[in-house]
Amino acid sequence: MSAPDFQFRDLKPLFPLLIISLIFKLVLAALLPLTADESYYWVWSHHMQLSYFDHPPAIAWLFWLTHPIENFGGAARWAGVLLSHATLVIWLLILKPYLRIDQLRIWLWLALLSPLIGAGSLIMTPDIPMMFCWALSLHLFLRWVEAPTYRRSFELGLSAGLGFCAKYVFVLEPMFLTFAAFMIPSWRSAMKKGWWLIAIGVIIGSTPVWLWNYLNHFASFRFQADHGLGRAIWKPSWTYEYLLAQFGLIFPPILYWAIKGTKKAPAWMWILAWGPVAFFAATSFRGYAEANWPIIAYTQIFALAVLAMPRPTLGYRITIGTWTTALVALLVLIVTQWSPQGSMLKTKREFSQFDSLRAPAAELNPIYARSYQMASQLTFAIKKPIYKLRSMNRRDFYDFMPESMPTTDQFYLMAEKTDGLPPEYTEMGYKIVSRDPVDKADPENEFEILLVKKQ
Repeated sequence: MSAPDFQFRDLKPLFPLLIISLIFKLVLAALLPLTADESYYWVWSHHMQLSYFDHPPAIAWLFWLTHPIENFGGAARWAGVLLSHATLVIWLLILKPYLRIDQLRIWLWLALLSPLIGAGSLIMTPDIPMMFCWALSLHLFLRWVEAPTYRRSFELGLSAGLGFCAKYVFVLEPMFLTFAAFMIPSWRSAMKKGWWLIAIGVIIGSTPVWLWNYLNHFASFRFQADHGLGRAIWKPSWTYEYLLAQFGLIFPPILYWAIKGTKKAPAWMWILAWGPVAFFAATSFRGYAEANWPIIAYTQIFALAVLAMPRPTLGYRITIGTWTTALVALLVLIVTQWSPQGSMLKTKREFSQFDSLRAPAAELNPIYARSYQMASQLTFAIKKPIYKLRSMNRRDFYDFMPESMPTTDQFYLMAEKTDGLPPEYTEMGYKIVSRDPVDKADPENEFEILLVKKQ
């Protein structure tokens, strides 16, 4: 089936749902405090570089756009919310030739309420710009194979290059689309035209990532490869935990209909749906695969399910009800910051784990943090630069900053009770001379303030 050039106005019946959901997301995003990882990306945006050690630069670009409103709570993530919503619109345009308007509405509800694409879009991660570029590049690709003009060739290449500036896993899209081309004769013919302009666009769009890596001995590429494929011994838990997570995130009724819909779908749709899921299942034999890594597949999986679903079934209603209930419960936990006695839920840990450190971080100088999460979240909270102590814990962005290395004979370190100094500081003559609990009244508080002096 061809992919006609549908316009935004063709989605008019879905405008109310799109507008109301966008307003709801913007309000929620502004009310929720930033997580530690979001604060880390926000710090990047105040130290703009071509790219970064941990990830490509697109997430920093988004935070940079919201600098004028970054002091209004979580409004610093509004650029990401708008971009994630734009991604849904592009997907509606992609799917319009294949789904009726009532089916598009079902798909939109699935996308809005799903754990990662829906609730997850309120949190700024590199997945947000990658998902946008994935959808935009696919939309441009489907238009290009219909009419491979020079302009469309360059636009497609530029979009794909920018996708690589969002997350390295974006490379899966051109890989799977090339595979799909072997199954579609008209695609094979189109791919012989304008490929050099596509290549030029890719090079231009991805230049920041390649240049940064070249200047830094390809440190980011090596880090990501080791992170996903660097383990020598396979742990069965990596694979079955990944598969169970996908089963839960897709949800059984949707998975059932998506499998049935595979027979009805165009080749590109089912390849982009199951390809990433299978790819990361394979990588789970070489390293731990995070549950969110195949997020790029879910929009296509939902489309497969809707293709096969004759109407809103009981399974669909159960899915929507479950996801809605989970979303409300999650918001309640975040707002109340409730945790069982003697433990800390991830919802509390992500948003308020370092709250007890705000006072010493603001008052003591110079003071350093034990991790990038601690340094970043405190920097955003008190608007005072806090740096992770260089060489402490895993290598990250802070280890490339000169400010992370103490230059005085005395400094303070926010650490956990079991922490010591990295060996290089001992070799330089530094020694811990005191350890003071952050909250003596709370024995469960794991943090201490270390006074470190050069002997």
